[in-house]
Amino acid sequence: TIDGKSEKTIRNNMALVRASVALFQPDINYRVSLPPKKVSRPVSPSDEAIQALLDNSQGNLHKAILLGIRGMRRGEICALMYEDIQNGFAHIHADMIMDSDKKWIIKERPKTEGSDRTIRVPDLGEGTGRVVTCTPGVITNHFARLRDKLGISIRFHDLRHYFASTAAVLNIPDIYTADFGGWSRAGNAPVMKSVYQNNIKSMSDYYADKMNDHIDGIMQKKGEAK
Repeated sequence: TIDGKSEKTIRNNMALVRASVALFQPDINYRVSLPPKKVSRPVSPSDEAIQALLDNSQGNLHKAILLGIRGMRRGEICALMYEDIQNGFAHIHADMIMDSDKKWIIKERPKTEGSDRTIRVPDLGEGTGRVVTCTPGVITNHFARLRDKLGISIRFHDLRHYFASTAAVLNIPDIYTADFGGWSRAGNAPVMKSVYQNNIKSMSDYYADKMNDHIDGIMQKKGEAK
């Protein structure tokens, strides 16, 4: 940081300065040395950390973690309705976001392959309306308290890293991981590799089973230990 400001803040402020100079003094020449960008190193939780989080959570947070380790984002989790779940599969098509008035609203996502998808989900009980009846902000706060209590240094979003990393360890091809997690399959996708093959339904089911068998095994370990 410089004078208490992060490199990201400095770069964002400099972008505004450059835009203003270009508008009012387009012929002026100047140079500015900016701090180097920090390299972000995502954290992928261990199976043991995931098991501890599941064992010590309940209610909305427990369901949120169950869905998070299957690749869902916070907003998607909070927008998921019981009506979206049929025979163990959930149709992910909406997102809970904060509007310009700083109010949480549910918005239908554009129907793109990266956001509108169907994934396999665990038994979340029966009901009507929203499956997780809180906002993304509440999930973040409750998760942080549980994480700190357990001494686990991760964010809720890192559950998606766990999902992607576990898929890689299980040798699930990128095309299926991208589909399950809702990542774009475009050539410039920053998280998943670019893929161009067509999805094969039978293989998609096979890899979905493989992923869920691994995750379900984490919960079974608790029962076997008793």
